[in-house]
Amino acid sequence: MAILVPQGKNTIYSAHLSDISLEIHILVAKWQLVFLLFLSQIAGPRRRNEFMSVSISDVVAITGQPGLFRLLKSNDNAIIVESLESKPKRQLIKGNMMVSKLTDVSMYTEEDSEPLGTILLEIHNQFGEVLPVSKKSSNEELMQFLAKVLPGFDEDRVYPSNVKKLVSWYKILMREGVDLSSSEDGESPTATASGSDTESPSEE
Repeated sequence: MAILVPQGKNTIYSAHLSDISLEIHILVAKWQLVFLLFLSQIAGPRRRNEFMSVSISDVVAITGQPGLFRLLKSNDNAIIVESLESKPKRQLIKGNMMVSKLTDVSMYTEEDSEPLGTILLEIHNQFGEVLPVSKKSSNEELMQFLAKVLPGFDEDRVYPSNVKKLVSWYKILMREGVDLSSSEDGESPTATASGSDTESPSEE
């Protein structure tokens, strides 16, 4: 037996108020979501520096591209990196792009070569976060700076452009709070070929 519920004026009015209340709750929820997304956009660039420790063993350079990148994934199928900048961007490395871990890069010395990680630590020990040179410094100033942190570098194979790149990389690492002490040995993740262990930072 069907039961019919009388629909008087009070019942209809009450149902109408319930619909309005539901719409208000949905609208408030939507604005809360928009606000949270807005906050995440503002806090996002700082969140990596404040809460995520990036190891230098995860930092890579890509031939032909400025700046440095954090290695997120590396396997036989794909290499995914994220730029070390205020608004990080992720990208998939193509097959014709060379990727080198900073811990696999070295600078030439008169006897052999010195790992870049060791040089970066020496720069930090001597100068901290503020360097006495920049990319606008003269070639003489750049080479004098290198002589302080890498005595005995090979003057025939290390150029001012290499030192400019070294200074540029160091400033990025300091800005992003990268841990310089956590270097490790290992092969460079590459798409076509690995960076040589005697390769100096080159001008891109």
